[in-house]
Amino acid sequence: MNERKSSVFTVSGAGLSSTSVIVLDLTDEEAALDAGRRIAALTGRTLTVRNEEGLPLATFEGARKN
Repeated sequence: MNERKSSVFTVSGAGLSSTSVIVLDLTDEEAALDAGRRIAALTGRTLTVRNEEGLPLATFEGARKN
């Protein structure tokens, strides 16, 4: 049986006092990074994609309004 690894997305925004955590059960690192990039663009919040050990894979800046 294949063991599935989850990717943890930690969502945080500048100036916010709280942090939200979204856990997606994805086994493909590229799919996790793509989802993180899209969530950051849609929400306008900085998003860090972490692996199952909690180590950061990438950080995406949210879209900024002018």
